[in-house]
Amino acid sequence: MDVFGYIYLGSFIFGIVLTVADWLTGGTTLPRPAEGGNTRMEALIVALIWFGVGGFVGVLAGAEDWWSIPGAFLSGTLSFIIALFLLMRDEENDLTPQTLHGQVARVATPISATNTGKVVFWLKGTAYVLPALCPNGNSFELNDQVVIVSGNKELVHVDSLTKLLKEVGAEKWMTS
Repeated sequence: MDVFGYIYLGSFIFGIVLTVADWLTGGTTLPRPAEGGNTRMEALIVALIWFGVGGFVGVLAGAEDWWSIPGAFLSGTLSFIIALFLLMRDEENDLTPQTLHGQVARVATPISATNTGKVVFWLKGTAYVLPALCPNGNSFELNDQVVIVSGNKELVHVDSLTKLLKEVGAEKWMTS
């Protein structure tokens, strides 16, 4: 195997190691879009893996070193475009009023009777941080559990999880 083979194999292994590390840490290695991360980073890792695969397959097929480069770039570019399209599509469709209603969240920034705060919740493995307001004038402190009762991705209205559980007689599911 020549230098190009090692470059392709190295990029493939590096991409796989990043993916496995992200999976083993529960998705905390790469910041998610809602946490200030970037979807393009995840797509770049996919492109890195497929760049290595495309180039390595070219080298194994006996192509000249310089002829394996276009195959590597083509497979990397196509995989980047496909991954980016799939990742962006999922993010846009997740935060509809129907999917937000009933989500249990934690207060990330205190919510007062007059000022909006922020809540954080997980949906399909992605953390989302949204501005929140309590329409009935309640205040919530940091880490209080709340339920999203209405809203959209620009502003959600929340109410106390404890209050809602008591109203339906489900106190045994309350956590502190």
